[in-house]
Amino acid sequence: MDQSKSAYRVALGFNVRNGTYIASALADSGMLESFVGVPLRSEPIALHPPLSKISPAQRAIYRFNQRRVVPGLSHLRYTPSYLSEVLLQVPRSAPLGARLARSQKAFGNVLARSITSEVNAVHFASGVGLESMRQNKSRDLLWVCQRRALHQEVEARLSEAEGSDYVHPERVISSKLNSEYERSDVILCNSRLTASTFVSMGYPESRLRVVHNGVDTEFFRPDDADDPASHQRDSPCSLRMLFVGSVDRRKGFDLLLAALDRLPESVQLRVAGAASASAVARVARDERVLYLGKLSPGELRAQYRWADVTVLPSRADAFGYVGSESLACGTPVVASDMTGVSEVIADHRAGWVFESGRADSLLEALEQAIDEPEMLIAAKLGTARSNPYLGWGRFARELISVYSDSF
Repeated sequence: MDQSKSAYRVALGFNVRNGTYIASALADSGMLESFVGVPLRSEPIALHPPLSKISPAQRAIYRFNQRRVVPGLSHLRYTPSYLSEVLLQVPRSAPLGARLARSQKAFGNVLARSITSEVNAVHFASGVGLESMRQNKSRDLLWVCQRRALHQEVEARLSEAEGSDYVHPERVISSKLNSEYERSDVILCNSRLTASTFVSMGYPESRLRVVHNGVDTEFFRPDDADDPASHQRDSPCSLRMLFVGSVDRRKGFDLLLAALDRLPESVQLRVAGAASASAVARVARDERVLYLGKLSPGELRAQYRWADVTVLPSRADAFGYVGSESLACGTPVVASDMTGVSEVIADHRAGWVFESGRADSLLEALEQAIDEPEMLIAAKLGTARSNPYLGWGRFARELISVYSDSF
């Protein structure tokens, strides 16, 4: 890159939920040239062609409402056309790998069209940048590939080693992703854990930068009446635990149940997330466990505030938004050392980190939370220390530093 460049004009390609926060920060800094995004289920969109020309089965994939993730973004040059292209071009009957490859190519083509002559940096979610790179190979652009998962080969190996039925869908497009990484100036990782998987695959540390994910601290925040120092529990041996995520082996739910079997009867566990009928039936056998199903953001925030600790026993999770949301609500987190958010927990002493895959290590952490109430209070105070770090403002500052160091 030309080192004389000091003004960044960024073309951003992301899903709307995360991309909106990044886009807003870049726009506030006067750096955003365009924003190409794919809306998620809770986000508004104007489809072209209209919904009437999309099949009912495709419409059912997305639930549109009027809730904006971040208000006041009408000034952004936002291009929502990706979703309509994908829904029309990628039949749901196609194999998962084929759907992923075709949808990412459609997204990439839209992103490529947004790279105007004013753009000098392209920041994109991994998987959607290769088309833009190919179409702009003669231009002197900064390419920032943001990776929000472990390297796809590492993900696949971890899944197979556990004997899980889960197969990472990116295995099908692994060679494409590797080409994208090779052409990028910077691979932006969401945790040191994620970066370590790239190092293990032979990528030089000099091309890797770590910026932890942000979270909406205006929405996820403690109850105004909550005072960590006066925290009271129902009884000396009680502990209110919350698990958020898919009720499956990959998320380590079996480890949590194994630990729960050895905890006092006064301990309570609430479970929020997707679960099969058999998993729900298994959970229902223990009267201490309450299955809540999928929750709205507001309902989830209330559960974070209810809990003494949120438990993330995942066997492998590049970051773990649940952990950040819990910390932002003032609730300590017990997380495995194979989650990226465990780095935030350890840095701010806002919970416990245990050895991944070991129910006895998880049990030890939970017993400390029960038997040593002063440690639980200290962890809650740690969540308050972590709050300035958790927001998207810090993410934006670190991101601008990545651009500055890379130009």
